[in-house]
Amino acid sequence: MDDNELVDLVQKNLKDQSYLVVVDEIWSADVWDSIRGIFPNCNNGSRILLTTKETEVAMYAYTSIRREINLVNLENGWKLLCDKVFGPKHDHPPELEEVGKEIVEKCQGLPLTISVTAGRLSKIPRTLEDWKDVSQALSKSIASHHPRVLRAITSCLFASNHDFFYL
Repeated sequence: MDDNELVDLVQKNLKDQSYLVVVDEIWSADVWDSIRGIFPNCNNGSRILLTTKETEVAMYAYTSIRREINLVNLENGWKLLCDKVFGPKHDHPPELEEVGKEIVEKCQGLPLTISVTAGRLSKIPRTLEDWKDVSQALSKSIASHHPRVLRAITSCLFASNHDFFYL
């Protein structure tokens, strides 16, 4: 199926429907321009939720409602990860702290990304080798994306689905 057929299919299925579409991590106005026309505007309450870390893209999208996500610092990110993986007492093996903080840094301050990553970490052995594998998987995922798309959510989800979940 080529791009035009896909656009036609989406428009046909959404026409006269009320829908919510989440378009996650738009990194440029050009990308937004290339996809926004796909979704029909039937004035029926349908919405498109756009996420971006680029202020210029958010302004360009000309939305009526904008929300900024507060990023967390390394200390609070580490605390969040520990809460999810080890519980409220944070009883973690000391050898995991350094690599754990590296993982938190790769989540770029995004609480949801830290939480999703922690969920993945809670399901694997708590060994230094396994956690280093997670950190490397996140690095590989980040490196494989467009240079301006060093975005934590995308990389975290990509890595969790394609790399470290198959240990």
